[in-house]
Amino acid sequence: MKDFFKSMTNIEIKKLEQEIKFSGENEVDICNAKFESQNLEDSEYENIEFKNSIFSNCKISSKFNKSYFTYIIFENCDLSNAVFYESNFNHVILNNCKLVGTVFDSVIINNCKFEGCNLSYANFYKSGIRDIELYRNEFYDATFNDSKFVKLIQNENVFTKVQFIDTPLVGIDFSTSSISGLTVGMKDIKGGIFNQFQAVELSKLLGIVIKE
Repeated sequence: MKDFFKSMTNIEIKKLEQEIKFSGENEVDICNAKFESQNLEDSEYENIEFKNSIFSNCKISSKFNKSYFTYIIFENCDLSNAVFYESNFNHVILNNCKLVGTVFDSVIINNCKFEGCNLSYANFYKSGIRDIELYRNEFYDATFNDSKFVKLIQNENVFTKVQFIDTPLVGIDFSTSSISGLTVGMKDIKGGIFNQFQAVELSKLLGIVIKE
């Protein structure tokens, strides 16, 4: 992510709906754009590709099918209840965003960073999550179902009542984050890295009572 901002050149403020309409009609990518304080609600789009663009203080609750987000920054955006289906996030930063109930269905998330985001009730289904950085995010009642993590770095996140279903946690270090009330199978938790206090919390999954 070190060279991320080098791609952010020649950025122009544009109208989001107009750019999507033009892109769909002419089969061209949306590039070098900044969308500021704009709303995009209750619509459905397909094969839209954003490149080298910034979303700032936007509210988006639409559905994107088979769409691409490459070298994108979302800052202070509300993406709650948005749906991303068979879409691709590559080199994307989400900073201080709200993603409550956001659905990532069969999505590829690669070389991305989530920082200071609220992902409560977010749903990751059949998603490939690779080379991701997670810092100070909140996952309350979120679900990871039949997904795969590769090279995930995280710190100071809060995982409360999160479900990991058919999603292996091998090699993932949770020791600097907060976990409670997780739902995770024994085969999925195998190889995960936890601190001693978290180990006590996870012992509940085995029905073990630890006496002090």
